[in-house]
Amino acid sequence: AQYFTTWNFDGIAQTTYAIGSPIHLHLILKSQDIQALDLLSLPAAPRVALTRTIAIGTSATDDSAPRRSNNTFSEHIARACWWPISEGAPEDNVRCLRGEIDIPRNAKPGFLFPRFSVRVCSTIFSCYCSL
Repeated sequence: AQYFTTWNFDGIAQTTYAIGSPIHLHLILKSQDIQALDLLSLPAAPRVALTRTIAIGTSATDDSAPRRSNNTFSEHIARACWWPISEGAPEDNVRCLRGEIDIPRNAKPGFLFPRFSVRVCSTIFSCYCSL
């Protein structure tokens, strides 16, 4: 059975952050399928992570260059925690979650240097629910 045909993600990326402080998140889910909506709005369902990517080589600073396993290395450095909120969801087919990603005190900031780059960004890497 196919539960979802499309996913639309609109996000605002925070480009600066303070070490040791949280990035605040707000997630609004909307669907006509109330059962699926209830499953996906559980605090454990959305998985959002702060990811650090290190690239080396001549194309390390080129965003359009292909990334390969021998020149690009990624790791999740923090994961979002979510909690449900009732405000902002006036409709029956809407669920709202608030969340935070705590920036570790030992997190390194992103930078670009010839033949080497470190980038930090938030990544939606799955939405999980068990039926």
